[in-house]
Amino acid sequence: MDGSVESAAECEPNRDYPFADRLYPDALAAIEYGRRWGTIVILSDGDVVFPHRKIERSGIFDAVSGNALIYTHKDQEMGRRGAALLC
Repeated sequence: MDGSVESAAECEPNRDYPFADRLYPDALAAIEYGRRWGTIVILSDGDVVFPHRKIERSGIFDAVSGNALIYTHKDQEMGRRGAALLC
């Protein structure tokens, strides 16, 4: 390439990263166990692409039935929404 246009692979270096292989042992089983007591929700922060990709490709997104909240700055959002999440 002449450097003027990057390929999709160059723009997304973690596109094929094996996130599911990096989960803690029994992480998905722990999520399933926790569902006995209520709805499991993932709260994460970061840019608009990477956290979603990581949660989805690791299998966690499906394990929590899509209950994932991803904010650019979760610390700021928790001040606004934290009480609602704990109810």
